[in-house]
Amino acid sequence: MMERCCLSGGHKGSPIATMIDILAGALTGSNFSHQVDCSAHPRAESAHTGQTIILIDPTKGNGSLRMFTQRIEDLVAAMADAGQTRLPGERRLAARKLAAERGIAIAAARWQQLMSL
Repeated sequence: MMERCCLSGGHKGSPIATMIDILAGALTGSNFSHQVDCSAHPRAESAHTGQTIILIDPTKGNGSLRMFTQRIEDLVAAMADAGQTRLPGERRLAARKLAAERGIAIAAARWQQLMSL
């Protein structure tokens, strides 16, 4: 049985996964996620997947970087006013800050194993 690299993501993740498959598979001529057999590509070997990089310059739109930044701040404020208690990425950023301040807890045996490598 083929081991799949990507899962559907359910009703919320599925549209995002489809968009990524189109951008990284169809647009580049690479494999779609359902065509990738991870078991055939151990470690860092290529599974013949594609990458698309999209660069957006907010100063080329409706104004300056300052206007763009203000609009994002307005959006975040509106989300908070609507009851959004946490923004995407906040938990990850908080964990990163905490790890930078306190370090990352690791079992002594695991540390020794890593040091031996």
